[in-house]
Amino acid sequence: MKTQALTVSTLLCHRDVGMGLRCLKALADCSDVPIEFTIHDDGSLTAEDQERLLNPETSGITARIILRADADALMDERLAAYPHCAALRKRQAYGLKLFDIPFLSVDPVVRYIDSDVLFMRPTLGIFDLDDDEDCVFMQDHQNSYAVRPWHMLGRLKLPQKINSGLFVIRRTLANLESIDWLLAKDLPVFHKLPWFEQTCWAWLSNGHRGYVWDSEQIKVVEPTTQFDERLVAAHFVSPVRSLMNGIAPLSTLGRHPVTVERQPMKGLNPAAFMVEAVARSVRNRLP
Repeated sequence: MKTQALTVSTLLCHRDVGMGLRCLKALADCSDVPIEFTIHDDGSLTAEDQERLLNPETSGITARIILRADADALMDERLAAYPHCAALRKRQAYGLKLFDIPFLSVDPVVRYIDSDVLFMRPTLGIFDLDDDEDCVFMQDHQNSYAVRPWHMLGRLKLPQKINSGLFVIRRTLANLESIDWLLAKDLPVFHKLPWFEQTCWAWLSNGHRGYVWDSEQIKVVEPTTQFDERLVAAHFVSPVRSLMNGIAPLSTLGRHPVTVERQPMKGLNPAAFMVEAVARSVRNRLP
């Protein structure tokens, strides 16, 4: 039986403290090993938030907090040679997720959960990485990337349907040269679509030994999602976040832990991406 605690990181804002605590506690309750959380402050956590998060008697979790001001001092130095990375981190809160999570980690394996990913049943080895694995991500129901299909006709290659709400990676996967190269392209769509950080993770994982969790067991929630017995965890992305309110409080009593299956990542074909993008555009314009 493994007993050594695993460190799992998250990025949290003041608005989402309540939801985040529910999700972090659910992961801690469902994990087969103890979890210690590293909470990255986006700059909005209040003193009251910090007290609430750090009190295990009321929060139900063990945690430490990296305050935004402290992270800024460390990351400004770390990103000094990468101007596009530094600019992105200053401009977008999710830049903290892309840079601070791996580069402020002291663990060679980086584990991350968004504050809106809710575990619903006990699981085994969810954050394990085998010797032949470099990263494991969630599988999305669509290719949610901040690029257009024609941008993939050159060096830019992406895997299919990566979602970064929950992941485990080798820290060496986070390559600043690669991220800076992508950001230097300054694609207009990169600033229009909300998925730039997810696009970077997909770009970084390409060419590595990447895997995705079974999307029937760890699922990105849609309005039509069925919450059946096979579901282990669900990512309540912004458009459907209110659906979390209808989920019953977690009970692990009598529930046997399950192992979430993994499949190798598949490459994204630009032509298939184009077909999907056109269909999505038409669908969004329908009354």
